[in-house]
Amino acid sequence: CPGLAPKVYKRNTFVLAEAGFAMNPSWGVGLMVGQVYGEKNSKVGVGWYMKARSNFQFQQNNSGLVASEGGTVNGSLMYYTGNKCASMWMANAGLLLNFLHAKASNNALGMYFGCGYGSYTRLWEMTDGTWVEYAPTSVTGISFGAGLIGSIKGITLSVGVNSLQAKYMEVEVGLGWMF
Repeated sequence: CPGLAPKVYKRNTFVLAEAGFAMNPSWGVGLMVGQVYGEKNSKVGVGWYMKARSNFQFQQNNSGLVASEGGTVNGSLMYYTGNKCASMWMANAGLLLNFLHAKASNNALGMYFGCGYGSYTRLWEMTDGTWVEYAPTSVTGISFGAGLIGSIKGITLSVGVNSLQAKYMEVEVGLGWMF
């Protein structure tokens, strides 16, 4: 149709280094990447993100035993050294909304939410040197996350929360670049 100008679209890409902290205590570091798309004059941009995080602690349950509440294994009280460790990893993907899309090309103020899969395993060392999983605080399954993301002149900051089946929760922060 004559007189109709073609729509102009723009895309912003971001990369953030992330860290997560939990009360267990546990921590994890990782990477978050994504893109936001939208019409150049639109107020809202819509996009996607993916992220993965781990604490890079790979100690395994080498005994095959699982301790229940109170530290018993198969009904018998076990003897522990007091050494503990936790193994955590999580991967999520989801939707990102940018409410400053029509403003400067690398500014953003938005929110993200998504889901994925992850694992948090708490291990205790027994006096014979084997490691036992502590079931009351260990969880593997669906993870959910949500947060806010903002960028000024490309410098990008995010803050949010992640949960593994509401049994393991952590606060996350990210710092990176949007271009």
